[in-house]
Amino acid sequence: MRCIDEDINITRAWCFSIAVVVGLTLSHPYSCQSCSKSYKYSHSLSRHLRYECGKEATFECFVVGCPYKSKRKDNLNAHIRTLHLRELSVKLHSKEEQVYWPYD
Repeated sequence: MRCIDEDINITRAWCFSIAVVVGLTLSHPYSCQSCSKSYKYSHSLSRHLRYECGKEATFECFVVGCPYKSKRKDNLNAHIRTLHLRELSVKLHSKEEQVYWPYD
């Protein structure tokens, strides 16, 4: 389905909202029976069912005072890299210590 038409100037967001209204999956054929999220690949649905759907967040940030929790380890690692790594890097260069990374 081509959504962008130069003559009519239809936006992709508008086409997506119309597709949702009429029930099209936009090439995401694998959907969760519990929460109706849909995925392009079957392994993505499997990961969703195994770690996310109806589950509590089990991966906690190990930085003292940070309340972040995640249902998936890769999201926690991304959180640590984007929010805490600069802070840890400064400490490492000044003290030359090893940092324990518990989620690798």
